[in-house]
Amino acid sequence: MKVGNNSLYFAMMLSVAWLSDVTSPTEYEEAETRNVMAENQLDIILPKESSVREWLEEANRMRRRWNEEVSLAIWNYETNLTKSNSEKLSNLSRSFDQWTSSRAKVAREYLEGKYHLDRDSFRQLKLWSMSATPEDIDISKRIYTESEYMAGVYNSAQVCKDSRCFFLEPDLIKIMAESRDTDELLWAWHGWRNATGRQIRNSFQVYVELINLGAKQNGYPDFGAYLRTKHYEFPSFIESLAEELWQEMKPLYSQLHAYVRRRLQQFYGTAVFGRCSTTIPAHLLGNMWAQSWSDIYDLVAPFPDAKYPNIDRIIKQQNLDPLQLQRKSEEFYVSLGLDPMPLEFWRNSIFEKPANSLMDCHPTAFDFHKRRDFRVKMCTGNVSTSYYWRVGHHERGHLAYYMAYRDQPDIYRRPANPAFDEAVGDSITMSSLSLEHMQRLGLTKDAPPHNYETDINLLMYQALEKIPMIAFSYTLEKWRWDVYRGVIPPSKYTESWIHMRHHFQGIHPPVSRSEFDFDPGSKYHVAVNIPYIRYFFGAIVQYQIHEALCLAAGEFGPLHHCDIFNSKEAGEKLLSFMQLGSSLPWPESLEILTGSLSISTRSINTYYAPLLEWLQEQNKDENNPPWNVEENNAC
Repeated sequence: MKVGNNSLYFAMMLSVAWLSDVTSPTEYEEAETRNVMAENQLDIILPKESSVREWLEEANRMRRRWNEEVSLAIWNYETNLTKSNSEKLSNLSRSFDQWTSSRAKVAREYLEGKYHLDRDSFRQLKLWSMSATPEDIDISKRIYTESEYMAGVYNSAQVCKDSRCFFLEPDLIKIMAESRDTDELLWAWHGWRNATGRQIRNSFQVYVELINLGAKQNGYPDFGAYLRTKHYEFPSFIESLAEELWQEMKPLYSQLHAYVRRRLQQFYGTAVFGRCSTTIPAHLLGNMWAQSWSDIYDLVAPFPDAKYPNIDRIIKQQNLDPLQLQRKSEEFYVSLGLDPMPLEFWRNSIFEKPANSLMDCHPTAFDFHKRRDFRVKMCTGNVSTSYYWRVGHHERGHLAYYMAYRDQPDIYRRPANPAFDEAVGDSITMSSLSLEHMQRLGLTKDAPPHNYETDINLLMYQALEKIPMIAFSYTLEKWRWDVYRGVIPPSKYTESWIHMRHHFQGIHPPVSRSEFDFDPGSKYHVAVNIPYIRYFFGAIVQYQIHEALCLAAGEFGPLHHCDIFNSKEAGEKLLSFMQLGSSLPWPESLEILTGSLSISTRSINTYYAPLLEWLQEQNKDENNPPWNVEENNAC
């Protein structure tokens, strides 16, 4: 049904009138039920008399209120996994999606109208116009039902042995990092996948069908295309950029892989590798998903007799408790001139898992879209390795970003893209783990100055943490994009996953797998549908950010020697970038910080150039080639 401009104008003014009396999203939901918004029921013809700026101001005001309540509901659920909290979150999120979808329709009409929009209004409308919410509310309910089930399975999963049960964090994480018993590692690896992926396989299949339906109804080819548009604005470019960057990173990864494989074969023997002599069993790399290998540094150290101090040992000797760990990370950010965390942060955050509680232990930073309410939740275990040091500094980077852009309109209260959100904290973490920083803190008084051996050891330790993540994140998201497209049908979820892990990572499962299994579902970001390409781009762009901040700090030596602690100049440069939020397209924000309009491998390859040269010599001398792609069928 169509209505004339005057009738619709009256309907819209009426909606604005009752919206002005609404004080919370809950009241909005009740009011919307009573009034039945015109844009949900009619083919909208927006009158020229309506004000785009006024509409944006009202929409941003309401969005902030929605985000307050949704963020609180997420917090309540993730810190107390009850059915009641789950239902409240599901109902509120579904209502928020419907509200956002209705705003998206209005924004699209504004964009299609003949208005003289200033650049800021145009950009806000573009961001408002993006939605993948299905038209049928019953479909939305089914999406949330499947999502709720998958998250519940993952968050409550345990692996049991001898009447004792183990959660992922900190129990299984610790086993994978510290155990050198192949039977124990296999038990943890296999058990976690049985407890998670296998249980959510069918729900994942249904979930993909439903979210794809919503994406197509909103004009996107599939849900992956919607995500690439929403988060990176240039969907085709971002996919080709990922392929280009991976090809540029592959030489370093291949050499690192070959070296690590050889050292693991020397330590464990070749029998544990089975028929797959050139790939690595996934349970031997110190991490549940083989996405980071730094916890096996002791097995692969290039110069084990060199006096470069062991970072894990240094952190362990500090005997930090979870609160002190947070204080340490805050100390670094404040030294740059960034704001300290408000009192509410220390009062409301959760730094370690409460006894006898069931909570989502995935470390997460929260922005409640208020002026002072920012929080973090972590199930910090024994701070005996660099893992929690890295996580603490990383999460503090999210919080610094949130605090920096809090004065932006709510639609801009998010990072320029998700990769930058991950990269800010990781770039700071690089400085915090440098030998220079450890010496500055007085923790390595007896450490020798930099020399060739200590530099190679340092670069190896950092490469084990970062370079496998690049390969893993690319593999995971490439697999998921093909699932969304329908290139990978449900009948080949496992087959295609094993093939991609082999092809891009040189990794094989330590036990046979079938289509009853669903190993991608053992990863949190698959179970709760969080895009993962952010970690691929983030792991690369963090070196660009690190280089830009080092130059601002007057550090002109090798990048891996740089520590920006106490540099107000570096902090000012970082703050000016973070304050933008998403108010500019991400290439323009990146240019302001780094001088480059695109994500580039130049900085990361410069950083690891000495290590790559050393690895090439080692692998050549030992006749140790990269893995054989043709070996896949045997694995």
